[in-house]
Amino acid sequence: MRSFASFGTVATLLVVSVAGTAANINTCTSNSLLNIRGGGFFEKLDAKISSWTKSGDEAIDRASKAVDSASDRTKNKIDETDARLKKAQTDAETKAKKYAADAKVKAERTKAEAKAKAQQMADEAKARAEKMKADAKSAADRTRAKVEEQKKRAHAAAERAEKEANRLADQAKHAKSEWKASAKKAESALDDGIDHARGIFGGIKDFFK
Repeated sequence: MRSFASFGTVATLLVVSVAGTAANINTCTSNSLLNIRGGGFFEKLDAKISSWTKSGDEAIDRASKAVDSASDRTKNKIDETDARLKKAQTDAETKAKKYAADAKVKAERTKAEAKAKAQQMADEAKARAEKMKADAKSAADRTRAKVEEQKKRAHAAAERAEKEANRLADQAKHAKSEWKASAKKAESALDDGIDHARGIFGGIKDFFK
């Protein structure tokens, strides 16, 4: 804008200068006409004046066109600069929006991944806890089964021991009965022997009488 103003100022000064020159020529010519008389001179002078005036007008037109052209070029440059600035601003806003969107997507993805990882860790911990619980139950069941088996074996052994004790008791009782019977038989045989011996001795005694 400063360049456009400077160029406009120069062009304006040029137009004013050309116009002033033409005006001075007209003034001088008019003053000369008051003092000069004679045939043909005025015609030539008018022709000169017309030529100078035409040249001045053409110079003014050229200067005006130059000013307009410079103004148009400057305006075009300003418009191009504005367009570039707007495009740069639009591109910057687009990039900023894209970066923000990408950052948001990345943040959401990171959040989802962290949530999935946490859920996976929780599931794995839960699975390990369930497995430990199942293993503990299985071990307890095995221990309980072993205890029950040992109890059954101990009960069976006690029953066998009791049966064996009863059998031995029955054997002892039977042996005692047999011993008593044998003792009674022996005692009876002894009594019979004694009686028989007494009978023999009594016979011998009677024989010697």
